[in-house]
Amino acid sequence: MTNPFMSLKKANHEYFHSIWQFVQDDDMDSLSPEDRLLAKIMVEHVEFHNQFEVADLLYDHKYDVDSEVNPFLHVSGGVKMH
Repeated sequence: MTNPFMSLKKANHEYFHSIWQFVQDDDMDSLSPEDRLLAKIMVEHVEFHNQFEVADLLYDHKYDVDSEVNPFLHVSGGVKMH
């Protein structure tokens, strides 16, 4: 049986990875305004660049809330939609 939460988590990580590809290709202007904002926040968080680079492969990693920061949750908190 497929776990719907894991499918959603995988799709989310693939989304982050696709945005990171635009950053790597120096093509952030092609992104929507919301995705461009997320990309800028991702760029500002140098400590997470490696995780964004392999985000599509990390979807099943379980972050220890006592000792690790979930970079995907962390940068998502910086995006405010109106």
